[in-house]
Amino acid sequence: MKKAVIFDLDGTLADTLSGITHFVNRAMTAYGLSSFSKDTIKIMVGAGAKSLIKRALARHNASHLFDEVFPFFTSIYNAHPDHDLKAYEGISEMLTCLRDKGIKIAVTSNKPHETAAPICHQLFPGQIDFALGNKEGIPHKPDITAIRMAWQALGVTPEECIYVGDTDCDMQTGKNGGMLTVGVQWGFRAEKELWDNGADHVISHPSELLELLK
Repeated sequence: MKKAVIFDLDGTLADTLSGITHFVNRAMTAYGLSSFSKDTIKIMVGAGAKSLIKRALARHNASHLFDEVFPFFTSIYNAHPDHDLKAYEGISEMLTCLRDKGIKIAVTSNKPHETAAPICHQLFPGQIDFALGNKEGIPHKPDITAIRMAWQALGVTPEECIYVGDTDCDMQTGKNGGMLTVGVQWGFRAEKELWDNGADHVISHPSELLELLK
């Protein structure tokens, strides 16, 4: 019996693409580099802020600027993590249904903790039992350190959890943790990527997750 669901944040619960794109492009243009489309940013996100900026700079052959651009990006993004932020349609209702069923809910994200946790509590007040973004000493997903901390905090085993995300990294994370792993079609990546990286199920609307608990 499943007792908990651990979610990714960006592209899974929260539509953060516009905000991320805005601040990446502010960082690029501040250093004389051209901006990116949302579709390009979609491909680069998922492995944390450092990876995102490294990938962006590499596309400009400007990796030598990382030590300047990354602190600038984090400073402007952390000041306004709610820029153009919204929950995906049906997410809040799905979380309410999960809680009504007694299911515990956690969020683990490769986004820095100082932005991930406030976003969770702003969009879903009182609905998240445990929220963890990336911190010093916690490897990025698909390493299972963060999700292990989540299932331990919730008092459940991996076998009692469902892991939900929208990228190859998320599917790898769930499988590495020994969980039933669910990909979502409304996020940042294509359905094929989810299946190719070990998804047990792929859903097209948040309400479909409730069916997997029956």
